[in-house]
Amino acid sequence: MLDRDNHALDVVPVAVLPGQFFPRPSVLGRPEGRLVSAIFSRALLDYCTYVGATDRCGRRHFEDAESWIETRDESWPFSFESSCALLDLDSEAVRAELHGWRDAQVRRFRRHRTVDAAALALHVA
Repeated sequence: MLDRDNHALDVVPVAVLPGQFFPRPSVLGRPEGRLVSAIFSRALLDYCTYVGATDRCGRRHFEDAESWIETRDESWPFSFESSCALLDLDSEAVRAELHGWRDAQVRRFRRHRTVDAAALALHVA
């Protein structure tokens, strides 16, 4: 820190708070935190794995994960909103990232299907 004449000042903090010195205890170290993390991870895994699924089982996994992510219910302790709050995540930011990723995957699937269909038409002709 500098004074008015741009001379360095020795600034010594009056006190250091425990929160500034010791790291916050991780919610993941508690059983409920590990459970919420596992539920959250499974939903994201299903969402990302089955986004382009065409079979009934894969579509069900994706739709269940998508429904959980899109629900804005905060009353249930294991809802997406409650899970994000416990994990210190911004639920809207997570949703926005997932939507962007999903849309990119859908465009990629459509592009490949179009290319595959054109290649198939060339082989048939």
